[in-house]
Formats: sequence, structure tokens, C-alpha cells
Amino acid sequence: MNRFVAIIIFLAIAAEAPCEIILDVVYPRFGDDGALPVIDQVDSSFVFGSVDPPGCIVLVNGLEAKVYPNGAFMAFVPLDYESMSYSVYARSHTDDAMIVVPFTFPEPVAADTLDYTLPVTLEVTHPHAVIRYSEDYGVYYMFPVEGAICFADRIDDNFFGIRLNEAERVWIEDKFVEVRPDLPLPSVSRVYSLYVDDFDSEVQLVIPVMKRPLHRVIELTDPPRLRVILYGFESHIDVIRNRTSYIREVRWEQLNPETLALTLFLDSPRNWGYYAEIDSNGYFIFKVRKPPPTSLEHLRIAIDPGHGGTDFGAIGPTRLNEKEINLIIAEKLARILNRKGTAVFLTRTTDEFVELYDRMDKAYKWGADLFISIHNNAVSDGVNPFERRGVGVYYYHPNSLELARAVYKRLLDKTELPDDGLYYGNLAVPRTTTMPSILVEAAYIIHPEDEMLLRNEKFKKRIAIAIYKGIKDFIKTTQRETDNW
Repeated sequence: MNRFVAIIIFLAIAAEAPCEIILDVVYPRFGDDGALPVIDQVDSSFVFGSVDPPGCIVLVNGLEAKVYPNGAFMAFVPLDYESMSYSVYARSHTDDAMIVVPFTFPEPVAADTLDYTLPVTLEVTHPHAVIRYSEDYGVYYMFPVEGAICFADRIDDNFFGIRLNEAERVWIEDKFVEVRPDLPLPSVSRVYSLYVDDFDSEVQLVIPVMKRPLHRVIELTDPPRLRVILYGFESHIDVIRNRTSYIREVRWEQLNPETLALTLFLDSPRNWGYYAEIDSNGYFIFKVRKPPPTSLEHLRIAIDPGHGGTDFGAIGPTRLNEKEINLIIAEKLARILNRKGTAVFLTRTTDEFVELYDRMDKAYKWGADLFISIHNNAVSDGVNPFERRGVGVYYYHPNSLELARAVYKRLLDKTELPDDGLYYGNLAVPRTTTMPSILVEAAYIIHPEDEMLLRNEKFKKRIAIAIYKGIKDFIKTTQRETDNW
């Protein structure tokens, strides 16, 4: 046999040699302690992971999954309620592999029913408590001050029904309050005067009455104003002392015998944040932030890389962790802003776990003018991941809408990803009232195509540049508004 023929035979044998398949199912995901994946009870859901070599065919419960050039695969298939498992099978010309992923459904959680003789006096003991409009997970309606006193005349499971006045009732979860049998039931207090004091970066509206009320704030525009609704107050206001020009006027209105509304008219085209607290005298203090300098070199911006430490966030099909990508994008954005002279505060600079509300609290104490939280998205069980891709930006308060819109437009233009939407979203970070705040979902890390992009350094830089340009557009808009004010 000549040498040329021998080489051909050797190559043919090598080509037929078995090639071991490496199959990795990333989602559904087992718990860190090995606990079974928990899947919502839906008709269909998704499975994704990766296979090597990438040319394999992958079947999930007998249905073919889409396999991408890097070996990532994804499928959206009906749940098998009989086997309570996913069977993921991969095959090549020479080998095959299979993984069976059992799953379970969420255990029903029976809420403890509170047992108190009604009515009861309550004190808000959580600095980030929320009050819902109705029981059974109604929408968030009010954000009470820590230390506020109220009374409940109804109970539903672990929710107290709080009476605001004759016509209004709201609900608060027991974890946010402490029952105070040592305190009398709150009564209606008379307000005889108000005063507004001026400070370097804020103004303060003080109600000099030793009462710790529940309150609600409504942001209004055209003209810009803040409407503060106080429960348990009756106006006998003869004097309003105003020592600042930033609050142009304070008007009061008695909505009913137990509810007082104060409207603060701002000498600014937009509201830059507010915060309520109860001082050591028991007085209700409402702080309104003054506008910062509308130039990038004088702004102070907090950048929040979402997740971190033990909180991985979402995980992509080839096990790219959201927490790592968020930090890289945040660092790139910080460097761009620093070069423009902007002071930047990162809520984390390493792979560490930071409590959700600590992020906003630290940014506020640092004096941030804007808050940008950076994330990459996933979908819930039952949602078809092939129908959700691309850029999404979330805001909550009206004063954050223009910032959200500016960043959203720039991300769409710069990344060329699909449009996932500009959202009003009831999320913890955008709910902060102390400064305009948005949450960016730059891409869907669980989607193989988006995950491939997020592994590219140039693409991550494009995201950072887009966010920077969106911030810059927002500042230009505020400059024009200020000039025309």
C-alpha cells in the first residue's frame, strides 16, 4: 500500500471515530442544595443549555430544539404532567447523550391568619414598607414613613386592613408593622401652621404637630408640583411660612374631615426627588430636592450593577452569568462618565451581594442625582422565549420617564436589538423617590443570540455608550427646559 493511500484510509477511520457529546442543561435549574427545579404550573415552558459538538441534533421531550452555532440550544415545549420531567436528548453521527431533568411545582403557601381583637394600633417598622390598594396582592399604593402610626379594623390572612378615612381603606402586610397595644388609636389632629425652610440641596416642609401620619404623594406636571395627602389631619391653617423660592407656593385643601392635601408648586420644570421622615419631635418632615447643575461635569450619578455574590441573576445557555455582565457594563459606563467629569458611585465594584434597598439608600446618602440600574433579562415560566428579545427600560415615577425614554431610544439605535419596550414597572429600584431612577434590561441573556452578543467586548461597550448618550440627551432636555422656564 503506497503512502498516499494509507493517509486516505487513516483519515477515513479518524472521521468515523466516536466523538463524545457533552450535554449541559442550564434551565430548569437545580437548587444549590440539589433541590429539584420548581416550575410554575403552565401549559408550556422553556428549556435551554448547550451541546458540544455544536452540530448535534437536540430533542426535548421528543420535540426538536433550536441549536445555535456556538452549541447553545433552546426549546419551548409542553409540560409533561405525567413524568414531571424533561427528557433532553442529543445525537450526532457517531454518538448520543441524554439528560432527564425532573421538576416539581411550587408548594402552596398558606398564610398565617392574624389573631387580634380589632381595632388595633399599628406602627410601621420597616424603612421600605409598602401599602397595597387592596388585599390579596393588590397594587402598591402608598409608601409609608418608618414610625408612622395607623389603625387596622380588618384582617385578611396576614394583611391588616387600615382605615384611612370614612371612604378609604388600604392593606399592609404584617411583616412591615408592629402591633402597639400600648398606644391609643390614632385620632384626627388639627394643623394650625406650616413652614418651609431652605437648605443647600433641599427644602423642607414641616408640619409642627406631634403626629406620625400615613401619607401619599402624587407627582403632577404642567405645572410641576407635588401633592402630599395626609391622613388623620384637619386643617385650621392660618399661617404658612415660606423661606425658599424653590417652593413657589403651598396650597391646602381639606378633602374630607380626616384627610388634608397639600400641594407644593415647584420653581423648576421638573421634580428631582423627595423624601419623607419623622423627626425626633414626632413632626412630619417632607424634603424636596433642589435641581442639580444640568451639566454632565457637575452631576453625580449612581450606577447599579444588578445582582452579585450569591445572587447570580439570570444565567445564559452557555452559563454566562448576568451578575458578571452587569458589572462589566457598569464599569465601562463609569469610565465614560468619569472622562466627562461626572462623579460616579458604583453600588458594587466586585462580585459581592448587596441588599436591594441598600443600593438606593447608599446612593441617596452619597448625594446621587440620577440612579441607573443595569440588568440583562429573562422570562418567566410559561412565556415563549423566542417571542421576547431585545432592549427594555423600566421607570416608575413620572420624574423618571424622560430619562428612561432617552436611554431606551439610544439603546435601540446603538445595539440594533429588537424593541422589547419602554415600561412603567413596579420594581424596587425605580420606586425610589429620592432621585430620577431607571432600570435597564440591555438584552435577554437567556436567549442564545443575545448571550452570544453579551460575550463580545465591543457589544458591551456599545451598551455602555448608548446609556451614556441617553443620559446626555436627558441632560440636554433639562437644560432646554430650564432655559425656557
